[in-house]
Amino acid sequence: SLLPEFMQDKGISGFVTDPSDGGATVYATGKNCISKSYDHGDSWEPCWAIGDLLNQNVKNLYIKDSKTMIITRNTGAPLRTKDGRKTWQEMTSLAAVPVHGMQWSWSGKTLAMFGNGGVQNMTNHPHTAYVWKSTDDGDTWTDETADVVTMGAGISQWYDKDLYLSSGGQGIMKKRLED
Repeated sequence: SLLPEFMQDKGISGFVTDPSDGGATVYATGKNCISKSYDHGDSWEPCWAIGDLLNQNVKNLYIKDSKTMIITRNTGAPLRTKDGRKTWQEMTSLAAVPVHGMQWSWSGKTLAMFGNGGVQNMTNHPHTAYVWKSTDDGDTWTDETADVVTMGAGISQWYDKDLYLSSGGQGIMKKRLED
């Protein structure tokens, strides 16, 4: 399906589905546009109106369910809604670190986040690559980096209670993040 005219200049860079409805809803993300489709991309709703919080700054959209979603941005802390997009708040818990990827576990109980770079000090984070987990949808985080042995790690996939991480050529790592 051809994207509608209003989306063609948005630099659509990714698509994500809503796990709470079995993947029936598809979301497209672009510069300052997040739009959704209920018919596998044949038609699209207008871009979300989130004021100037996006400002050509959308990186990715992560969806736990129809109420809880996170938008990562190219600059600034990620934005989160817990009320189905009625309100958005900056995630101050991630204001000091660059976020490169997130993923909720299959159960939705655990949110994993991967990042690297940023200011290296004891106040922010004492290592380049890091894996953090949250059991409260990103309000607080636990550092799970201690046994990550590569600086090229990235989130690949959850399987059951384990998070699998790719590495820049060193193999695949598995971390148990849920009990």
